Amino acid sequence: MLQFGSLDPRLLSMPLGSQRKTGRGKLGAAEDGSKYLVAGKCGGKVLDMKQQIRTMLKYEDPPTILVLHIGGNDIGEKSSKTLCELIRKQFSWMRQLMLDTVFVWSQIIPRSSWRYSDNINAMEKCRMRVNTSIASFLTKTDGCYLRYPDIKANELFLMKDGVHLTSLGNNIFEYPPGRIRNDHQESWH
Repeated sequence: MLQFGSLDPRLLSMPLGSQRKTGRGKLGAAEDGSKYLVAGKCGGKVLDMKQQIRTMLKYEDPPTILVLHIGGNDIGEKSSKTLCELIRKQFSWMRQLMLDTVFVWSQIIPRSSWRYSDNINAMEKCRMRVNTSIASFLTKTDGCYLRYPDIKANELFLMKDGVHLTSLGNNIFEYPPGRIRNDHQESWH
């Protein structure tokens, strides 16, 4: 998984091969034995993703599944239309490099604080437009998406900064079963 934006810094400081109950770590193994890599950039934006992908492909074979959590730190700086176009271009570019990879969009989660605006309602509308647009785009190109309907913009799920997830929020965020969706809105396991 490549995660940009509200990256939990503890992820990047865990030793290689470390795992917690959820199998989350820098490099780990899923229950089926497949390996996964967690990488990212704290505070990253969509345009930061290209270099991260290039670096990953320099040292690793293209993954079978690539989950991307990006765009949250771009909301408010770019219009939702511009941000959607930029994300679609990034996915199209990656598809050319990784022909056999299934791309999964990890939807932008709600926040109670946004970097570029104090208008929470406007930012929430933008977040929802981007999530809907990119999910639709990916399902038309054999991709999938992850939803987080249980995460709300409140102190139960978000730290005091209104951006980063609490332990409970992180537990929900960490690939809950049945949350990966395809074009038929069915769980993809």
